[in-house]
Amino acid sequence: MNLRKLKASFNGSVDVTNAYDATKYAVVSVDIDFRHVYAAHLEGIWVRLTDISGAGVTKVTIKVTSDQNGDIIIIPDTEAELSRGLTTTNSGYGVFKVDLDYINGEEMYFFAKVNTGTAKMSLIDVTYQREV
Repeated sequence: MNLRKLKASFNGSVDVTNAYDATKYAVVSVDIDFRHVYAAHLEGIWVRLTDISGAGVTKVTIKVTSDQNGDIIIIPDTEAELSRGLTTTNSGYGVFKVDLDYINGEEMYFFAKVNTGTAKMSLIDVTYQREV
């Protein structure tokens, strides 16, 4: 079995508050092969927040689902410290280590919330491996 490391991304703008909103999500499409039972192995997730309002925003929590309603869970609520840039302090990243086989489909829906205040989810990078 040969594995290939791949990356899938979202670029856009999704409003984030201190509560999940079922109408606000980002979609990441992974290139998986449905001819095999094993489809993809998720490894890492980088979530970039921009337009962060206030110094109190220190954490980002994500929920990843296979449906746009946020009900079919792939990754349950997972929290990361928000690391801000050295010169651009109104943006930062939450980084998540994942070790999960994923077989639910090509679309992953990312919902996010912050511990306080507001921000915009502007970039998501997902690394994964799949059979080639």
